Amino acid sequence: MKIFFLIYILVLVSTHDCFSQQKLTLEECKELAKQNNYEMKKSVLSIQEAQHGKKNAFTKYFPSVQANGIGLKSNSGLLETSIMGMDLSLIREGFYGGISVTQPIFAGGQIMNGNKLADKLVDIQKNQSEIVADEVELLTEQYYWQYIQLKEKLKTLEVIEELVGQTLKEVSASVKAGLITHNNELQVQLKLDEVKASKMELYNNIDAVKMLLSQHIGIISDSIEITEVAFENAIHPNAFSVNSDAALHANKTYNLLDKGIEVSKYQTQIEKGKLLPTVAVGANYFFENMVDRKHTVGMAFVSVSIPISGWWGGTHSVRQKKINEKISEYNKIDAGEKIIVQMKNYYKELEVAYQQIQIAESSVKNASENLRLNNNYYKSGLITLNDLLDAQTLLQKAKDTLVDRHTGYLIKLSHYKKITGQ
Repeated sequence: MKIFFLIYILVLVSTHDCFSQQKLTLEECKELAKQNNYEMKKSVLSIQEAQHGKKNAFTKYFPSVQANGIGLKSNSGLLETSIMGMDLSLIREGFYGGISVTQPIFAGGQIMNGNKLADKLVDIQKNQSEIVADEVELLTEQYYWQYIQLKEKLKTLEVIEELVGQTLKEVSASVKAGLITHNNELQVQLKLDEVKASKMELYNNIDAVKMLLSQHIGIISDSIEITEVAFENAIHPNAFSVNSDAALHANKTYNLLDKGIEVSKYQTQIEKGKLLPTVAVGANYFFENMVDRKHTVGMAFVSVSIPISGWWGGTHSVRQKKINEKISEYNKIDAGEKIIVQMKNYYKELEVAYQQIQIAESSVKNASENLRLNNNYYKSGLITLNDLLDAQTLLQKAKDTLVDRHTGYLIKLSHYKKITGQ
């Protein structure tokens, strides 16, 4: 038995190790977030809650059944009297029971509109769940590209560290040969220390982003690995451009507001129904045995209820609901205009980000050429050591800027595609 238990534990550990060492792509991260993210789980529960509300509303079409009963036993009769000198004690024990069935025939449309409202609320929760899914996916992309951004900066820093390290070796050799002073060597050493400190900070930031991504996708593991990808040539924003007015109807938030107007209309109809008469039919059956004699009664009935005094306050309630309808319509128009403005702003930001990538790529080429020339000039004694170190710093900054521009472009592209319903 112990052997089987040990084998089971080993299988679990090996399975966990294999999974934790798996390198996840962006698409795999998105899929895991859809399955495991708590916001997604809550949105699923919200849909289930709305579905139960819909089922509950449907039960209002059916008869309501009520049953009640009472049994008693006392040490003396509940009814005591004296007849011709004789004391009588009645109803010392007994029981009473009954059942009532009521079927609504007309309720001013409250039941029908209540069911339509419940059905619409299910649609709203499904729509809301789609919006949550988009937000979760967007945050997944942000964490992923931030991770790639930091890893690319780390690669740049490692190249700079190697360049500064090589410079330090050359300067140290020159100091030993008596060609330059020890002060030059200290300058390079300080630069190398600065690079190493920046590396430590980058490692810490990489771990922080990785932990955020791990929690977001529902895999709490210190050893989770992310597939690293190189930034490809950015696609021109024209490839993703859509007509804002047409895209508005594909926007999920805008569609949600449209459903909100329908909800307001159903609520108005329900409020109107409260002012109308209600008609119901039903049947009652009662039985009792209180004086050692069984007695049963059955009856059928029709009930009509007219809310006469309710009309005074009810008319104002209806007007309130009508005003809420108008507010919902204004909210939709206002939100639609703001969404279109957002679309246009996102696209402008996307165009700027694309142009910044082109500039940053040119800067990297220029900084690389500048460093190559400064290396030659330094070896020829035409420039100082500070000039060489500055050239190395310029290359690092240019590469970091290019990484930032690529990351910013991809995140802005995600925002634009989401808001335009792509």
